[in-house]
Amino acid sequence: MHDIPRCFSGAARILAAALITVLPLLAAHPASADAPPDPPTPAAHLAGLLEDEPEGEAVVVSDLLAGAYDTHELGERVSAEFARLDTPFHVVVTPPMSTAVEGDDLVAALRDRIGEDGVYVHVSEGRTSVATAATPGVRLPVDDAEYLLLIDEDLDYDSSPALIAERYVDALLDPEVERKADEAREAHLEAAEQDGDDRSPSGEEDSAFADFLDGLRPDDPTGLGNLGFLAATAAGAVLGAGGLAVYSRLRKGRPVLTALVYGVAAVSVLAAAGLYAAWNPLAPSEEAGADEQEEAPEQVPPEEALAEPPYVAETVRVDRVAAEMEDGGIPVDPLWSGERGDLAGLRERAAEAPVPVYMASVISADSDESGGDTEVLAHALAHTVGEDGLYVVMDPRGLGTGIATRGVELPITASSTLREGVSEAAGEGAPGELPVAEHLEPVLDLAREAEPDPGAEDSMPMAAESLQDEEGEADEESRTASFLGEGFFPGLLVIGPIVGILLYFTVALFGGSAQWWAGVVAAAPGRRLRPMAHRDVRRALRALEAAPPDGPGVAEATREADIALRVLRDERADELDQAAAAVLARCAADRLDPQTADAAERPVCMVNPLHGPSDGRARTRLARTVGSESSAGAGDGGASLAMCRGCLDRGERRRFPLRVRVREGGWRVPHLALDRMWVRSEYRSRLIPDDPFEEEARAR
Repeated sequence: MHDIPRCFSGAARILAAALITVLPLLAAHPASADAPPDPPTPAAHLAGLLEDEPEGEAVVVSDLLAGAYDTHELGERVSAEFARLDTPFHVVVTPPMSTAVEGDDLVAALRDRIGEDGVYVHVSEGRTSVATAATPGVRLPVDDAEYLLLIDEDLDYDSSPALIAERYVDALLDPEVERKADEAREAHLEAAEQDGDDRSPSGEEDSAFADFLDGLRPDDPTGLGNLGFLAATAAGAVLGAGGLAVYSRLRKGRPVLTALVYGVAAVSVLAAAGLYAAWNPLAPSEEAGADEQEEAPEQVPPEEALAEPPYVAETVRVDRVAAEMEDGGIPVDPLWSGERGDLAGLRERAAEAPVPVYMASVISADSDESGGDTEVLAHALAHTVGEDGLYVVMDPRGLGTGIATRGVELPITASSTLREGVSEAAGEGAPGELPVAEHLEPVLDLAREAEPDPGAEDSMPMAAESLQDEEGEADEESRTASFLGEGFFPGLLVIGPIVGILLYFTVALFGGSAQWWAGVVAAAPGRRLRPMAHRDVRRALRALEAAPPDGPGVAEATREADIALRVLRDERADELDQAAAAVLARCAADRLDPQTADAAERPVCMVNPLHGPSDGRARTRLARTVGSESSAGAGDGGASLAMCRGCLDRGERRRFPLRVRVREGGWRVPHLALDRMWVRSEYRSRLIPDDPFEEEARAR
């Protein structure tokens, strides 16, 4: 360092030294002036908007709700509800957002930044709760009111912010809010202890059956097609099962009646489904309740908005973001609290791309003007800006990426290339953890693959293309055509009959098995025989007491009842003896009844004598020579046995002979295989001696 020449005077030397000291600072100032200021936090941004509102009555509704509500009208309604508190209020209404500050933290930050007395509330659309912070001196039961709001069964996730604000203020003004909240907490704790479940009292899950019904909604073509296919399949199943039923009835008669029953059932299924589809109970009603009307979107429906550019229901946010895009600006959502990164450097590199590049990082929500579709938002921005170029919108949380082009040709793989670039930039982390500049950096790689093409058609969002396709199909197909869609006739003529045949055989198999088992059980009454015989003997004795001494059949009935009574009193009686006693007692009672006297003269059913009198005879392999295992009759037909009507109508395999145990610890055997007096006499009293056990002793 050289000394200042001594030719200068003292004053000049002091001035020169001062300049040497100040000049470096002056040179450094422009560099610091070019550095971007720190972006405001979400709380600071919202606090600034609240300060622009009327003092003590500040309500800010996020433009992310512009797709579902008229934000100005919604703000007025929310303000009118909180005005009932007679307390200064600062309220923000937003959709649910994954930002660094939300809920309790957000209202606390707003209270600290604004610093005015009153209550600070955050209402999140899609939630049945609010977050509240109050300054000292404000005495409101905010905690109790928040809990009552949380468990309010009249609210759900579709309730409008205005309705939630109304119910919340009602709870704040309720003089019994503390008692109601305490009782609700105690009830919830008791229920949680009993169920072992500590979930929120308002938490509910949709059942699988509800999802199934939702797929049959008659208010859209897909639901109508599903409904038609299901109804046709059910009707086809009825016809398939009916065909087999008619075939089986050809041998037994009544096939026409069976065919008529199944045909009417199939037509009824189709008619019921057709009436349900035509009635369409899920169509919007003109007499909807007030709550439903106020929760309905008050802006242009998404379908109408997608019909033409700018493809969105409201352009407030679109205009703001488009204005920030001028001169290559890169807008970042003010509600995003993440790092911005080197946006200036990104902007400089974008200026070197072969096509103009317009980028934005904004939060998306289902309630915003694009319905949460970043591609729709990108096309809205392209239409609003009106310049040729590549337009890319990314949700900083990594929840969506939209691309639009004007006068630019992009490769077909543009979307996948951009997604791969974002994934590589994020590495093992989530895209939402990246600074905004790094999140948008892959857009430049995509821009290098783009080529200017003034003759290229402007791109269209896929949602708009799909809507146009659906409208075209709707013009060509009526509701009837949707109901009679591709699956109707295959279901009616192929799938349904196959299902019906399978069901018919399944039911027949299980039904036959159940009947077979019931027959087996009924044919071996076992321990039930003794009480059964005692009941029949008592019945016969009562009939004898009521009959005149010289009446018809009294003598024979007396003998039958006497033999039955002797059998039951004998300790040697086995199960066959008990069955014989029951048969004789029943014959005695029937003989004394004028309406059944003729039946008592007929032989009993020898398949199972407990079935009662026979109605005829038939050849069967069940008949055995007494004490032998060989067939009693010649040939394959077997011998002839007296049978009741039920056994005559059944096939050979479904005739189950009475099975009894005649030895202690022995197996139960068919009664026809026993060389016993009862079997030889076919249980007829005329062929039975007065003291049957003398004969039976020789048989044993």
